[in-house]
Amino acid sequence: MKRIFTLLAAVGFASLSFGQSQRMVLIEEATNASCGPCAAQNPDFHALLEDNSDKVVSIMYQVWWPGFDPMYEDNTADVDARIPYYPAIEGAPTAIIDGVAPTGATNGFDPAWYNGAPGGYSQTVIDDAYAVPASFDIEIDYDYNPDGINIEATATCTQDVSGNLALHVVVIEKHINWDSSPGTNGETSFYHVMKKMLPSPTGMAMASEYTVGESATSTQSWDLSTVYDMNEVAVVAFVQNNDTKEILQAAMADDGVFEAVYNVDAAPIASSPLGISCESVVSPTVEIRNNGSETLTSVDINYDINGTTGTIAWTGSLDFYETEMVDLGEITFTSEDENIMTVTLENPNGASDENIENDELEIPVPVAPETTLGITVNIYTDFYPSETSWQIRNEAGQVVASGGPYEAGTEDQWGGGGPDANTTKTHVVQLEDEFDCHTFVLYDSFGDGMQYGPSAGLAMGYEVLDGFGNPVIDYLGETGNAPLPFGSETEENAMKTNDVLSIEDSKLVSTFNLFPNPSATGSVNVQLGLLTAQKVSIDIYDMVGKRVEALDFGTMSAGQTIQELNVGHLNSGIYLITVNVGDEAITTKLVLKN
Repeated sequence: MKRIFTLLAAVGFASLSFGQSQRMVLIEEATNASCGPCAAQNPDFHALLEDNSDKVVSIMYQVWWPGFDPMYEDNTADVDARIPYYPAIEGAPTAIIDGVAPTGATNGFDPAWYNGAPGGYSQTVIDDAYAVPASFDIEIDYDYNPDGINIEATATCTQDVSGNLALHVVVIEKHINWDSSPGTNGETSFYHVMKKMLPSPTGMAMASEYTVGESATSTQSWDLSTVYDMNEVAVVAFVQNNDTKEILQAAMADDGVFEAVYNVDAAPIASSPLGISCESVVSPTVEIRNNGSETLTSVDINYDINGTTGTIAWTGSLDFYETEMVDLGEITFTSEDENIMTVTLENPNGASDENIENDELEIPVPVAPETTLGITVNIYTDFYPSETSWQIRNEAGQVVASGGPYEAGTEDQWGGGGPDANTTKTHVVQLEDEFDCHTFVLYDSFGDGMQYGPSAGLAMGYEVLDGFGNPVIDYLGETGNAPLPFGSETEENAMKTNDVLSIEDSKLVSTFNLFPNPSATGSVNVQLGLLTAQKVSIDIYDMVGKRVEALDFGTMSAGQTIQELNVGHLNSGIYLITVNVGDEAITTKLVLKN
């Protein structure tokens, strides 16, 4: 999203019925680690909130614009669902208080600021919201350990109320501190970051009417999969009217004690990105964690990839919840249709693991698909094509093909629109190195990935097709305006060039040969040995993937045969010949010197 400086919508405060409980004010902010205005406004805003910790509960949603934010990547689904709930959030930073974005007409809000700007907040804005009685009391109980968090939140009515109500439970991380800025705006400290909304971003539906003393309870659990510092975990609960968006009451609990459940408990929790292997060889590392109360001094790390196994006998010293990355060395394996590395921990401290439920970790091992030397690259642009470019590198790291940036438009100051926006840019590429591993990366110079796409029917991203139009690799969002927030660049995707496909695994063909090759005679012979009678056809493609010849030989008998092909009418150059036998296909390269 680019609209980060000027917000136009104005929202007034919804009325609240008076109750008998002291209100805790809820402030929700949309912010981003690559947003300049966020870095300018957040320090004073967070100081104001901290000074009012006895009056205010806050939740910060790290959003997907204007640039990369790893905390958004931790939970894209909940943020994507919650932010559109508030139409007033048209940019970052924007802060909502009890369901409303304050405006210049709000008592104490600085009218020099746009609606909902954190910089426009004052003590008066908070005090006025705090003075409105609440309709509920909220009690939160929770406990947590390495296996997850269990929460029970109960909202008890203190003043009769009705409406389309929902009880929300939110796990937050009170403080996330980075050694260096994770985005581009220089911020390193982030507060009350939303980690998970339970049971979902829409909360738990409540009854439509409550009288004094009636209550609603939400019981939830979560595995704490994206928390950076377990000691910073807290739980927020709030009651909201979905029709008016007003918050009727909020509460926060942060007094849970993080402790081990077992004495001896070791777990593999993550692996380094394996990337895509072109040679069925990987050098993975695995992160192990001590979930037990006893110091972990040794554990056996077993791995298995498609039957290739090994064991690393790790020794060291890890106190409760400490982790270490362990190098498993170079592993050569036999590639299959699906490749999974299974890591299992055994014998922690020479004893039996007291919690076997977390001893195993499965990690996908992607193997690069094969492609022809002639490929087609399709780039599906967003509204800002001048930010988009791409590169293909060979195994030596040399750039062998590239494209973009594309033509900027003039619909806004960021180059939006224009003829290259929300369209398909097609590039025909001729790679030169056979049996080489090529990597593809898509770049975004603004650092927010792809954000504004077509309204329907087309996804943003890229795809690479081989010389026959078959998909090789891709990175695509959902059709329509589904963002691809990959930051400045996508992860590397790989493909292996291999124009000669083996018949060793064929169940239909015993021999295959093409001669003479190169050919300067105007004809070429295809020698074919069939194990059974099969339908046979031959297609010839140029190196941009265009079929220039199609020959159908019907059903051929089992045994050896030689078919002479007249290719004298084709221009000199490199072609691909595909021999289709039944449901199998064999492809090889033909060089003509006509």
